[in-house]
Amino acid sequence: MTYSVALTAACLAAFANFAALHIPVYALIAIAGLVAALWLSLRTAPLRALDPDALWDAGFFAIIAAFVVSRALGFLLLFVIERGRLTLSFRDVLQFSSLSYLSLLVTGTAVVVWLRWKRLPILRVMDAWAPCAALLWSAISFAEASAGTSNGLPTRLPWGVRSAAGVRVHPVALYTAAAALVLCGALFSLLRRVSIPGRVAAFAMVAAGVIVFLFDMLRTPEQPFGHGLLDLSQWLALASILFGACLFTVAPAPEVR
Repeated sequence: MTYSVALTAACLAAFANFAALHIPVYALIAIAGLVAALWLSLRTAPLRALDPDALWDAGFFAIIAAFVVSRALGFLLLFVIERGRLTLSFRDVLQFSSLSYLSLLVTGTAVVVWLRWKRLPILRVMDAWAPCAALLWSAISFAEASAGTSNGLPTRLPWGVRSAAGVRVHPVALYTAAAALVLCGALFSLLRRVSIPGRVAAFAMVAAGVIVFLFDMLRTPEQPFGHGLLDLSQWLALASILFGACLFTVAPAPEVR
């Protein structure tokens, strides 16, 4: 794992230099969240009878895959927008930093292939990664709050934050960060008590879907003048809840230790 640690540090440092081109605070908090999630995976791996080094390497692969896929899709999108122009600058590609839903899907597929190649049990890996993902989610949400993004609808509540337009709005990113941190603690506790593979991951998917669905009601709609019943993020939240419910029904009743 020593080689992986050194390689991880080098890649994260490079990512910090790239991201620092426009949002250094966001990048710093995001990197801290990645490191914390990887560190937590070393603690959750034994709770699912997994090799900590193997889980660390799988997490490192997931991070690199997410970075590469998002940049590749960003390049393709910019290429389409430019209508065939081949003069896209390297800085423009680096500035396309947000991970789209498509890039997450492609990354997830690559990670599943990696786990199958390394002969790691997917359900147990998902269980071990569940608290780590919640911790990373909390860090990313806190980073969004520090960058002044992901604020919500106007509010008169005393803890509302002032937006760029001078209106007090719901700090939805802070709400999400707090909820994800609580979820991380709950999932870690479940890992110590529930032994059925897939049950902790199922609970994580249902809980995360509920959190996203509810807090999205406090955000500005993605298409304020559209005719859609729900935003895309809410549909994906419902899909997460449904998938988690399917895991609950497939897995047998848990044995509490």
